[in-house]
Amino acid sequence: MGNSGSIKRALARRFLSLTTGEAASVLVFAALYLHFQQRAGTPFGPGVLYPFLLLEFLLLQGSAYWLNRWLRLQAGSSANARNIRQTYRGLRLLNAALLLVVPVVIWFDQVQLAWSVGLGVFALVEFINYFYWRLSYPVPEFLRRLARWDFPSSVLARELNQRR
Repeated sequence: MGNSGSIKRALARRFLSLTTGEAASVLVFAALYLHFQQRAGTPFGPGVLYPFLLLEFLLLQGSAYWLNRWLRLQAGSSANARNIRQTYRGLRLLNAALLLVVPVVIWFDQVQLAWSVGLGVFALVEFINYFYWRLSYPVPEFLRRLARWDFPSSVLARELNQRR
């Protein structure tokens, strides 16, 4: 079990790191949202609130996914993998539909347009990063990959494409 045990421990650390990183992002972005809203002196309208909540929803999905991967690894079983795939396939469709609404919401509330567009693009990037292609790399590597359009499928996308 020597080598496979060390691989399992490394995967477990990676999954926990991704779980806590995504969960921490939810909290940090919520704190930043509140901070900037307070500095603005007026509540952000739906044009900012909607893409922000969508981004938070996506980050929570990511955290839950990595936690589930960690739990499956700890159990040494993929017993609920099929249910997870079905759930995340449904979430992929829901998220796509929710993303289509972002431009409509922004169109009707253009007060803080830069914030609205920025959060909407961030939510779109997170959606793509989770459900299609891995986009999270250090900047130099990201730019090299972008120039070649060489992004591998995300872990979740590969799992969603499994048939069993």
